[in-house]
Amino acid sequence: MWNCTHIWLYPNVDTDEDFLTLTRHPKNHGTSYQTRFAVATGSVPEKGDVVQDDQSTLARGVEMMAAFLEKGREIKLADLSREMGLTSSTAHRLAAVLLQHGMISRQGAGRYGPGLRLASLMSGVNAQNVLSAAARPLMDAAARRFGMTLHLGCFDGEMVTYLVKSVGRSPARAAAFTKEGMQLEAYCSGVGRVLLAAQSREVQSRYLGEDELVALTSRTLTDRNALLKLLDKIATQGFACDDREISDDLRCLAVPVRDSSGEVLAAVSVSTDWPTVSTRSDEDIIEILQTLSAGISRNLGFPVQQKAG
Repeated sequence: MWNCTHIWLYPNVDTDEDFLTLTRHPKNHGTSYQTRFAVATGSVPEKGDVVQDDQSTLARGVEMMAAFLEKGREIKLADLSREMGLTSSTAHRLAAVLLQHGMISRQGAGRYGPGLRLASLMSGVNAQNVLSAAARPLMDAAARRFGMTLHLGCFDGEMVTYLVKSVGRSPARAAAFTKEGMQLEAYCSGVGRVLLAAQSREVQSRYLGEDELVALTSRTLTDRNALLKLLDKIATQGFACDDREISDDLRCLAVPVRDSSGEVLAAVSVSTDWPTVSTRSDEDIIEILQTLSAGISRNLGFPVQQKAG
């Protein structure tokens, strides 16, 4: 069985950054896994800090947002705070507000870049690039730690586009064909089903249409009513499975990724070979994915809460 007590998604995390851990603990029935989040935002006032009135605080927040607009790229918050003449705690408080509202995104330990909402105002910044930058460090770290093949995908028109692929030390051979930028149908993929499940029934029905859906394998679900029921189940349980429906030797589990408003904008998945016997159960994999998704969502400004337990 998987023997892990902590995941450090940022191995060299600064003390003023969020970090995530995954802890294993016994229960009455078997072993379950619980995420634990710890946050140190540098909110303790430092020597020299003064209480700013609302107008001054707003001005500094606007100035910080303008810096991300002008640079249009990743910035070290420590460098920006020096440029603006701010103490570390003040800079982190301002950044936390901008992150919460999706104006900036966390892209690594102490590093931030334009967020999804800010990207919509910037002609030179692509929202998919913002999402990729927020997800890649966490996905690469998780892939290395667990030896998994991970994908991040989002809707691009009516197709699912893979934005990030992270490969660990024991990659899924059946997923060797996937590449960043490639597209797949949503109805038969784990990532696509998570994205469809977050849509309204009207959008789901329009997507499935009336034309015959193609069965990529003998296991591909193509019945529209059955798919709609499955999407309802996915929305309730919070994860989706593609059990050899794209390829006869490939299984995928996927969970949603949310933006600062809580909307599902992407999904992250684990691909495993079939019939290779995995040392991890689906429950284990889903727990890892939920931890990873929480980190990506937090980087995009979604206020992920600590799980009870």
